[in-house]
Amino acid sequence: MRLFVIGLLVLWIGLGAGCQLVAQISPPQSSPGMADFQRGEQLSKDGKFNEAVEAYTRAVEQGMKNAAVYKARGLAADNAGNLWKAIEDFGRAIELSPDDAEAYYHRATAQMAQCECQLGPAIYGVRQQAATDLRKYLELSPSAANRAEVERRIQTLAQ
Repeated sequence: MRLFVIGLLVLWIGLGAGCQLVAQISPPQSSPGMADFQRGEQLSKDGKFNEAVEAYTRAVEQGMKNAAVYKARGLAADNAGNLWKAIEDFGRAIELSPDDAEAYYHRATAQMAQCECQLGPAIYGVRQQAATDLRKYLELSPSAANRAEVERRIQTLAQ
């Protein structure tokens, strides 16, 4: 169990801190809801993840419905411990941008964390989905710095 959590941390660190990624995925500056999106970025950087989720939600409500905002809200939700919301938002980001490797990666890490919180046969399906997402991440990011660790995690999930 402890090795799984450590492995999850290594995966997370291997890609980079989730909140740092938000700055790299910013949507166009003229989008409606941009002020709330930027507020969400700042709140995430300040470690105020629940407030960041609320700011990103306001951005979505104002019509800012793109992969960047859903991924950013997913990262904030994940950091706030709301795994279901994070998985949902990463899924929406993938729907809007199917070639977004990081969205697959982050959905997989949230699913793996969810496995740590659940017991029973439902975990098998979540583990399989996480492995599928990690394979897609590697397909889209063939030169990922954390490739070896991700491949080990896929093997662990398949057991």
